Amino acid sequence: MSPQPIKVLMIEDDPEEFLFVQETLSQDKIFPFDLEHVNRLKSGLKRLEQGGIDLVLLDLNLPDSLGLNTFLSVHTHAPQVAIVILTDSYKDEQLALTAIQKGAQDHLEKSEVRSKILSRTIQYAIERKKMERQLHQAYDDLEKRVQERTEELTQANNILEIEIKGRQLAQQTLSHKEKWFRTLIENSADILTLVDAQGVIIYSSPSTKRILGYPLHEYVGRKIFDFVHPEDLELITKYFRELCAKHGNFLSVECRYLKKDGSWCWMEGSGNNLLMEENIHSIVINVRDITLRKDAEEERSRLAAIVDSSNDSIIAKTLEGIIISWNRAAERLYGYKAAEVISQSISILVPPDRPLEIQEILNRLKQGEKIEELETVRVRKDGQHINVALTISPIKNGSGKIIGASSIARDITERRRAQRQIEEASRLKSEFTSTVSHELRTPLAISKEALSLILRGKVGDVAEKQKEILILANANLDRLAFLINDVLDFAKMEAGKLEVHKELIDIIPILQESYDGWKLKADSQKIDLRLTAPDKPIILLVDKIKFLQILANLLNNALKFTPEGGRINLRVEDMPAVVKFSVMDTGPGIAQEDIQKLFQKFQQLKRTPGPGYQGTGLGLNIAESLIKIHGGTIHVESELGKGSQFVFTLPKTQK
Repeated sequence: MSPQPIKVLMIEDDPEEFLFVQETLSQDKIFPFDLEHVNRLKSGLKRLEQGGIDLVLLDLNLPDSLGLNTFLSVHTHAPQVAIVILTDSYKDEQLALTAIQKGAQDHLEKSEVRSKILSRTIQYAIERKKMERQLHQAYDDLEKRVQERTEELTQANNILEIEIKGRQLAQQTLSHKEKWFRTLIENSADILTLVDAQGVIIYSSPSTKRILGYPLHEYVGRKIFDFVHPEDLELITKYFRELCAKHGNFLSVECRYLKKDGSWCWMEGSGNNLLMEENIHSIVINVRDITLRKDAEEERSRLAAIVDSSNDSIIAKTLEGIIISWNRAAERLYGYKAAEVISQSISILVPPDRPLEIQEILNRLKQGEKIEELETVRVRKDGQHINVALTISPIKNGSGKIIGASSIARDITERRRAQRQIEEASRLKSEFTSTVSHELRTPLAISKEALSLILRGKVGDVAEKQKEILILANANLDRLAFLINDVLDFAKMEAGKLEVHKELIDIIPILQESYDGWKLKADSQKIDLRLTAPDKPIILLVDKIKFLQILANLLNNALKFTPEGGRINLRVEDMPAVVKFSVMDTGPGIAQEDIQKLFQKFQQLKRTPGPGYQGTGLGLNIAESLIKIHGGTIHVESELGKGSQFVFTLPKTQK
């Protein structure tokens, strides 16, 4: 038969704390809990009037009641119900201890709430309340019985017999009381210790062995100072003197305490001076292990120090955009001190012309999305606009729920300025390159036309020796024109001004035209240039001029590095989805480590065999860019001493 659920009423105005406690209690597999929640004292008192509640989890600071009055109201309305105080600060903890003195059963710090601790605390509090009721009932019964006996003594002559029976009943009650208290102490999660005025331990509860590892015979009889960390000894000695100074003094302190295994743990001790109390004559100290809490506090402090010393602005905010933390770098970046912006909306940093940006960011964070390197604009306290790069991450609680966001900001104003300067320098360079190239083309065209007229005999007969010189000069003019075209095209690509006019055309006639022109040059270098292509039309969407330029750059590259008597094959294959073009030469080949550099800007590999000459190092880079513009790909197959093959493909259909 399963146990009846323990009915718990949580009076707490923070819904997240309620959800966390609800989730924590639901994990208890031994005792079932029926948890109810109200967020106001008035609502809680109304519910308590209905009855059926075993225990109240009470936050002292509520919208309609604050501090000790909150506890007193609940205790007055439902004195039969056990109460555990929930605290979240040192000040709250002092109030909680006062509340315990006035009738509360226990207190818990909210950060310590875990399944086992919370469940055990609730059970112990209910048991303590039950024992208190039983004690009060016993006392009431005793008083009633004594009164009855007194009345009987007044009416009867057997006064002595009635007195003896009354004493016997009192002795039994005291025996039961002692048994109840011993059971409570022996099963407590804390250590209950009694010490004399010199600090000698005269009693310690059985939990000493479980928490500190000491058997009682090794612990009792020694001074508590023997177990205190040397760095904390002065504080504890002072605390103990203050505690002993006056009867009824109540003090709490934290220190490091030596365990049986030689390790140190953090303990919280709450002492009450009862040296003058009859039958006690000792200082009662309740000791609790707070090592986990101190470790968590240390970790939080370490993280806070890292955040505060960071060179990047780090801001934490709620899901409503309210700032809750602000490091020193944020002060430097935005000009606001932390005190000026904590509890303010993050929107104070956003320019008026970006009203929706914060909400869009918060919506993405609520979905669990992390925002990386968002470049935007923010406003400093002095009104100055600055460029920043933001990385924003959701913050989750222990149960994985998103409860806020952290924002890391870096000032990129100088980087933006440098980028603009680079872009301006690039623009000026491109304009200069374009201007110079155009200025060179005009005299080059005139010179080439003049040489052509002379070679064709239009201005008179030309001797054979003169003709050889003129042919050489004409070839160098062609080479110069090629270099100028490369530089001009590169400048256009760098500036993003290269114009491409695609049209559906049959590329076979264009290939033949290009081949015929390059065949003459190959023959002059005594190189065998061949074309292998289908004898049917192949229609592609291309820019005719740019397509010819791709072929020209690859064929020119092959002619540069193919020796006299060598061979170059230009091959075209019509495939299902693409058209494959290859330019194969019998040149010196390319080392494997150099292949990946071929298409980089200004790369000139020193392949000495063949009639190659130094160019701009842009031809293959331009060819690759033009092929990509047409939706194609290019790669190289080569081996030293066995020639090279450049292969590129163009898709048959393009958008």
